Amino acid sequence: MNKPYIQFISLTPEELGDLLSQKIIPELYSKLSKKFQPKEPEEYLSIEQVCELLNKDRTTIWRWTYKSKILTAYQLAGSPYYRRSEIEQILSQNKVN
Repeated sequence: MNKPYIQFISLTPEELGDLLSQKIIPELYSKLSKKFQPKEPEEYLSIEQVCELLNKDRTTIWRWTYKSKILTAYQLAGSPYYRRSEIEQILSQNKVN
């Protein structure tokens, strides 16, 4: 298997440094920055916030969580919390009335 080689015969060290800093490094940075974006932290909503967002009472939210399994609750410090992304997904799919 032939490996490609690059030879810098006619370049001085300064010219090589300029080439790297002006062409190669910015291109590499732009390609890598597109792939490695920081992730948004997940936002959790309390049951009161979910009630307000969905315009439903706590009993309905509880029923949808523990009986119908429409919503998923995550226990944090002994209280149920809901992922905002999951609530928005359910709203966009019209799973709740």
